[in-house]
Amino acid sequence: MSGYGQPQTPPPGGQPYGQPQQPAPYGQPAPYGQPAGPAPSALPQQLHFAGIAGGVLAAIGSLLDWATADVMGESLGTKGLEGDGLWTLLLGIAVIGLFAAGLATKKLVLTAAAAAPALIVLVFSVLNLLDAERVVRAEGESEGATSAQIDELLSMVDLSTGVGLYLVLVGALVAIGAGGFAATKLKK
Repeated sequence: MSGYGQPQTPPPGGQPYGQPQQPAPYGQPAPYGQPAGPAPSALPQQLHFAGIAGGVLAAIGSLLDWATADVMGESLGTKGLEGDGLWTLLLGIAVIGLFAAGLATKKLVLTAAAAAPALIVLVFSVLNLLDAERVVRAEGESEGATSAQIDELLSMVDLSTGVGLYLVLVGALVAIGAGGFAATKLKK
């Protein structure tokens, strides 16, 4: 004899009423009336974190020396912010934001979109890598020096690429790789 108000047979799910239900296996649809298991992520978290790390490298590299010169035994540097570093800093922050938004919302399109600002960062870094004088000229012009004065100064020193520019370049490549991989996963 069953208790007052309880059915004689178990419900269609096979478990009697009042018994705990087991969640469906990971990524599998749950039968009607049962809690669903966790949904699989569109991309692994490591990919998002790699993209965020690329944006951080680009942003930090923007603040460091992009060109260095030895003048009378003393090493002098020109920071990226004196030239295109402001753009790479802002774009690096955009890369970080897009990868973080893609991770938080699990929207693949945001993660893939992060490759666009990273590509622009790559262009700026390659331009400055090919022409080490570019950032020094920008600094000289911002201080009011004429082109002739800058040319004279540059003829007296031997410029080399600073560590900040390499960080920007590596960060851009990492972010492009992560964003590009995400773009290949977009549904057509």
